[in-house]
Amino acid sequence: MSNQTTFNTYGKRSAYNCFAVVVAASLILQLALSLVIMNGNDVTVIWANGVYSVALALTAYVYARTVKADIVTVANIRKFDYRHLLFGLAFVLLLVNVMTPVNEWLGDLIEAAGLKRPSVGIVISPETLPAVIIVACVVAAFTEEFVFRGMIGNTLAESGIKGIALSGLLFSLFHMNPAQTVHQFVLGCALTIAVRRGGFFTCVALHMFNNILAVVLSLTLEPTGFYSDHPLEIFFVSLILLLVLCAVYVKVFPFKKNNEGGQKPDGYVAVINAGFILAVIFCAAMWVLVLFS
Repeated sequence: MSNQTTFNTYGKRSAYNCFAVVVAASLILQLALSLVIMNGNDVTVIWANGVYSVALALTAYVYARTVKADIVTVANIRKFDYRHLLFGLAFVLLLVNVMTPVNEWLGDLIEAAGLKRPSVGIVISPETLPAVIIVACVVAAFTEEFVFRGMIGNTLAESGIKGIALSGLLFSLFHMNPAQTVHQFVLGCALTIAVRRGGFFTCVALHMFNNILAVVLSLTLEPTGFYSDHPLEIFFVSLILLLVLCAVYVKVFPFKKNNEGGQKPDGYVAVINAGFILAVIFCAAMWVLVLFS
């Protein structure tokens, strides 16, 4: 079977099914790891998250092999495209500057509603920093990009803006963290464009850069200081620059409508759609549960 024929068997329904399989695996893995690390310290929890992340990527890989997908083609695994990488690095840097005050404002609104302020859930200290860098910055960049951009986003993006937005929504919902939902949605959409235009390793590098910036900010951001004392100025300046950057990117790299990839036979539709819908409902329910916990 040729590469093109193999790729054409992996369409949107396969991407939906992959998401459902990964969510199911996530539930099983979280239950299993919770028993293993019940009395573990912060470092143990971080390493366990690394194992969890790798296991999810392996789940997506096994699923892709099961449906005989050409993974290299589906995930757009090819050489770096430095042009998209440079634009992407600037985008991520500006996005972090835009979303840092936004996340704080959203946290304030949640607290004002009488709910507990959500947190990122990772403790960063001198003891945990090496594990955080390896797991959150390096491992997660590869594994999450393989799952959410390689095996899901790149295929959904064939439908254009709607597919890109759906990819970002699935990425943010899966994390089930109200503290980062907006940031993860926008980042997920951007990384879906990155994998489509610049290839798999481009979006891995951008994801890694985003996570490194998050770690650096968490270690250096003080309650007082220019960054903390001027959130509105930083937000508006960064937002304007971000919009200009996006306009330049679209001008340099115009978007073209792509033909959709192939689909699974019609007999698969009901089962795949049901599994996907249940997975989305589960992630949304967990998101609400975290918000009100």
